[in-house]
Amino acid sequence: MSISGTATIAAGSSSTTFVVTPTTDATVEGIEGIQVSVFDGDNMLIK
Repeated sequence: MSISGTATIAAGSSSTTFVVTPTTDATVEGIEGIQVSVFDGDNMLIK
């Protein structure tokens, strides 16, 4: 399953929060996880 969304770090801030809501299905599976990617925008720098 793949879902996407955005979270914005406001100017002057150094962090933001977002909520990940897990969904259930009928398939028995092992440990699952999430992947979060962070990208810089125009005139932005990620340190």
